[in-house]
Amino acid sequence: MTIRTIINNAATILGMSDIIRALKNGDNDEQLRANQNYNVLLGCFNLMIAQVAAAARIPLVEYVKSKTKLDDMPLSSQGLTYGLLAEYAFLNGMFNEARVWTVRFEQLLFQEITSGRKITLPRGGRI
Repeated sequence: MTIRTIINNAATILGMSDIIRALKNGDNDEQLRANQNYNVLLGCFNLMIAQVAAAARIPLVEYVKSKTKLDDMPLSSQGLTYGLLAEYAFLNGMFNEARVWTVRFEQLLFQEITSGRKITLPRGGRI
């Protein structure tokens, strides 16, 4: 999975045909950055990655190259797409949509990050 994949998924849901066409044509990063919609989605992607990094306790990395592989991400492409859509909706004042995408993102984030961890609660009523 690459950043292109996540941005393409989000652009498809949002109906941004200019980005879909540019990604399908194999435009390089310079050509993509000439597109304002692409820059907005890439910015939203990086905001969302900050949330994933904090939740997973991994180092924060700002991504700039669209072909960067995300194989070490603790979240699926679906979860990353939901997070990007949540940031995009919030940025554009679509607060009801942002809430829907945020709930989906946070549910997957919690499921996928905690699936490999064993959580032990304290016993004896003390915290």
